[in-house]
Amino acid sequence: MLRRLLLAALLLIGTVHAATLPEPVARLMQAAKIPESAAGIVVLRGDTVLLSHNAQQPMQPASTMKLFTTLTALDTLGPVFRGRTELRSSAPVVQGVLQGDLIVRGGADADFNEDVLIHMLQALRNQGITTIQGDVILDRTLFQPARLDLGQPPFDEYPWAYYNVIPDALLVNTNLLKLELRSVAGQLSIITIPELDNVTVRSDLRPVAAGCAQWEQGWRTPDFVRSGDRIDVVLHGSFPRDCTRTVNINVLDPHDYLARLLRATWRRLGGAISGTVREASAPAWPSTAPASAPPITASVGPQAAQTTSSTTAGAVSQSASAVATGTVSPGASPATAGAVSQGASAATAGAVSPGASPATAGAMSQSASAATAGAMSQNASPATAGTMPQGASPATAGTVSPGAPPATAGAAAAGAGRSASAGTAPASAETPQTGSASAAEAPVPTRLLAEHVSRALPEVLRDINKNSDNTLARTIFLSLGSLAADPLLGSRPLPPDGLNLTSSARAEAVIRAWLQQHRIDSAGLVLDNGSGLSRSERATAAQLAGVLQAGLHSNWMPEFLSSLPIAATDGTMRRRLQDSPAATRARIKTGSLNGVIAIAGYVQDANNQPLVVVAMLNDPHVAGGAGRAVLDALIDWAARQ
Repeated sequence: MLRRLLLAALLLIGTVHAATLPEPVARLMQAAKIPESAAGIVVLRGDTVLLSHNAQQPMQPASTMKLFTTLTALDTLGPVFRGRTELRSSAPVVQGVLQGDLIVRGGADADFNEDVLIHMLQALRNQGITTIQGDVILDRTLFQPARLDLGQPPFDEYPWAYYNVIPDALLVNTNLLKLELRSVAGQLSIITIPELDNVTVRSDLRPVAAGCAQWEQGWRTPDFVRSGDRIDVVLHGSFPRDCTRTVNINVLDPHDYLARLLRATWRRLGGAISGTVREASAPAWPSTAPASAPPITASVGPQAAQTTSSTTAGAVSQSASAVATGTVSPGASPATAGAVSQGASAATAGAVSPGASPATAGAMSQSASAATAGAMSQNASPATAGTMPQGASPATAGTVSPGAPPATAGAAAAGAGRSASAGTAPASAETPQTGSASAAEAPVPTRLLAEHVSRALPEVLRDINKNSDNTLARTIFLSLGSLAADPLLGSRPLPPDGLNLTSSARAEAVIRAWLQQHRIDSAGLVLDNGSGLSRSERATAAQLAGVLQAGLHSNWMPEFLSSLPIAATDGTMRRRLQDSPAATRARIKTGSLNGVIAIAGYVQDANNQPLVVVAMLNDPHVAGGAGRAVLDALIDWAARQ
């Protein structure tokens, strides 16, 4: 305890009297006209402070914010945590007909994709089911609100890009359409994956005489046109002649995407649906004081487990998330809602009908608090390696002209994870669900027909940190407020906390409790969605350094370290520091937004001792690779100590 207090005091001294920056770092900052006041830097060797510069100054951390989410999740949920997807029903099967509704229950399954859906539906066919007599109910109500994207403005000028996908508890294929564009002799052909019922893609792309490598420069935001039950996705802009490229786009409403994928898949398997595909009823949102929701009990497979749909409060303070205060055990539901974090985002209030299409096509926002449009340049290309948006996959090399869309090579849907398992559950394996019932009605017992569990949490964290995946990070963040680990099931919903907090508020409470447990001062910390793709999130270099120190002492330290990009080797660091002694010896989480660039991780020094290295630059002059050069110089300096 005394050593921690001493370290905090030393970091505070480094804030009041900014330490002299290493000469290579100071020189590059001066050349790029980045003021020293725009930098927050901490370098530690054990409890020894090697460098502390503006350590207590709250700054935009960009994707280094993911370290708060991922290490808290690892320590709280544990390495065996897995998200789940379930097919359930309360109806009997008579001569191949399921005589009632089929519920598709979302459980934050990071690997739920079209292959998983095929195997789960095939499990129904293997049980002799050919017809679903009732409706198919898509249950996203684990997260509250169930649809964070509804009514939110776009985060940036690329709402269709994969890094802007906003998660829900039943997100399939990351909501992405994979398009294979092939132009031969001026004729453009388009192959769409996956096949969706009554969805086609047509093109307004003009053929142009341009190099295939610059194809993104002519790309414009796609949209869709709805005509009855038919949806036409329309591509705009231009495309080079004699060029073949693959692009992943996020333009369809998540309800449309899953409903149409399910109908097309079930039809290919020889099945029929008599009813409709609709969303599960949302829990009631109180208009004033929150009220407790009744607990929902469950018994799944051989072991009973408590299940519930998280409920939320409609009344949260403007521009703030209610968080619990006092000592809270990691993973526990917040006990009080007294303290409110200034500047934290408020979840959307009021009743929102899940499944409603946004009024504007593709109007997706990565941040619930992104109402303000300032602080973000509108022309920076997310494809550029040095100025990549927070969470963008570094798949594309080279410089891309301003205004070009983000690189798409790394935008594959989530991996298949563990194979789906299915079968008729034992007679006692029943669980209530809220599918077609209102929040006031008694829950209806259901039985498990098929299930899928995701990869274990450490594997998912590798995708989050190495590739800076925003959607996965937000899914794990929301899971902190919605799920507990279960040794048999992988995960189970948390019981109601009696406060009807949003999933985001509950997740924030868990992270702040974890920080308190590790004696990390959370003053100035602003949590929005846990991914860093936010205009409101703030953290200090000292806080990030504290998280990294805790990582070295975590029971799951090897799993945490293995999630971080390795310099000159993989992830977002694979092309950096190749000629430095830090190559292969530094594990660094990166982050970048317009006007923001950051790093946080571990560097082996000249004596093979681990150094904690954190640096954030918040200034428009970091663009064009200038900020990245500064941070690389700091990592190189640390490796030579």
